[in-house]
Amino acid sequence: MPHSCPYLGCLRGIFVLLRYHPHSSIWGPMHWGHAVSKDLISWEELDIALYPDEHGYASSGSAAVDWNNTSGLFPENPGIVAVYTSYLEPTETSPAVQRQSLAYSHDNGRTWIKYAGNPVLTHPSKAEFRDPKVFWSEAHGKWIMVLATDQTITFYSSPNLREWHTELIYSAAEGTLTLRRDSGETGLSEIFLDLQSTGGNWQPEEPAYPAGCVFGRGVRQ
Repeated sequence: MPHSCPYLGCLRGIFVLLRYHPHSSIWGPMHWGHAVSKDLISWEELDIALYPDEHGYASSGSAAVDWNNTSGLFPENPGIVAVYTSYLEPTETSPAVQRQSLAYSHDNGRTWIKYAGNPVLTHPSKAEFRDPKVFWSEAHGKWIMVLATDQTITFYSSPNLREWHTELIYSAAEGTLTLRRDSGETGLSEIFLDLQSTGGNWQPEEPAYPAGCVFGRGVRQ
């Protein structure tokens, strides 16, 4: 399952990061694979990008270009960041745990370093807490993360990809939108939502987050 295809101007071609089990055709310890292509037809498989670790499997996520070194991880040149779900399997004494972790690359995605402070986002009670889609909002000067959180979709913001604050919670089942103000009034709803009434029901103007690819500056701001 492909998860992201970030773009850097210096990169000759396109690469994807994909979640897979390298030792079996069935679901198991998830890794992030890595493949590159110049034409989207012929692909070269590279070394595994992310391995499971003490925080769990490297599950679903996305990647983007940190053009302005907001993370502090790229003091010399822009680099690529990946935010992914660390999935810790349940045991006889504890339930499964899903948390968000960070990795970064200084060489156009060829090799990856896991952030030493992982995980960067946790939740004390939600069992389903996964599938982060991350992009930079130029209008608000911060990163936005869209996350599947049980039966809701939660929007978080961060100035640096390491410290995250709740902004919006959308429940499709209830048709409700909750604006959290613990990080201040930000106007972030303008990025995602058309708040005009549609027959008495609130609806997103378009899908809350793009599936598949995050193209650095190329996402809708």
